[in-house]
Amino acid sequence: MPFANDVVANFTTGDQLFAYACTDRQADWLPWCPFPYINAGWGTDNITLGDCSMLYSETQPYLTKRIVYSVLNLVLLLVSLQHVKVCVGRKRDRKKGGFNPKELGCLYTCAALVVNAIRILDMTCWAGMYDYAASKLFNGFIISFMMMVVLGIVKAWVTVVDGGKAKVTPAWILNLEKGMMGLLVFCEVPMAVMEVVLAPLPEGQEYAGAFSGVINSVKGLGLVVVSGTYAAVCFVYAKKIVAQLSAGGAASGDAANKKLITYMRCAMLGLSLGVLYKAAFFLLRMSSPIIYEVPPCSAGFVDMLSLTYVAIPCIILYATNPNAVKASKVGSTSSTASTKTSVVEGGK
Repeated sequence: MPFANDVVANFTTGDQLFAYACTDRQADWLPWCPFPYINAGWGTDNITLGDCSMLYSETQPYLTKRIVYSVLNLVLLLVSLQHVKVCVGRKRDRKKGGFNPKELGCLYTCAALVVNAIRILDMTCWAGMYDYAASKLFNGFIISFMMMVVLGIVKAWVTVVDGGKAKVTPAWILNLEKGMMGLLVFCEVPMAVMEVVLAPLPEGQEYAGAFSGVINSVKGLGLVVVSGTYAAVCFVYAKKIVAQLSAGGAASGDAANKKLITYMRCAMLGLSLGVLYKAAFFLLRMSSPIIYEVPPCSAGFVDMLSLTYVAIPCIILYATNPNAVKASKVGSTSSTASTKTSVVEGGK
């Protein structure tokens, strides 16, 4: 059944309907077809009023788009699997202890890419393969896995500075990691389902492509807290590590130091951008009880979320590459070699 018959009844042409949803869309607009369906002929000059028989995916080169992003993700997944194989082999050779932060980063990245491979099969739920809540759940797992990589690397930096000669991880950063990881997973996974299931739809109405703006804002606030906290820790300990390396006699232009500083800057920038991005959506969505999925208004291959899920793993795969030459082979003095290696690789 159409969702907003009382609204669309005022339109006499398909062009008026398209303008209502796309070119002239207002904040209080309402969908009129059950998600993910739209009027036959949508996006053309022959839109049929009262005929909600066309899938969103049929208005776009959706299959081609999914193939393109699937191929990109597959390439990264194959690289990630090779990294995982190396990391598992090194852990086995050590015969004791668990995975170090860099190795965990390989595992988390691989997990994120596996989930993304499933998500891309119907990345926006436009083909009707997945429930809208499932799509939100996939995104929650991907974000959680990627953030876990950052949390582990920052923990390793703290260990290098405050861990003493034995490099024992301080209790405070372990507790912080557990708390922030718990908050992150709760906000990104259970709340991802809650924002869809608990969406305050008008009484008697059903619409599968909607979510609660309030719950979404609270969910985003959790990521702001985690990212902001670790951005601050990263900023403080980045300065301490640079000072520690300099005090150890390492040259400021040393290749290993340059790589380390680049990692730190990237981590701080990424976390800070995450704070700004989520904070902006918090302000925009907090006042919106319910947000509806917008019908396709233009055809194209760009999907910003999928591009993000390609770009971030590329950076992580580079930063956690177990095949890279160890910093100890680059450093100029043996007294600082172990420190640089442990920092660049994420601890031992």
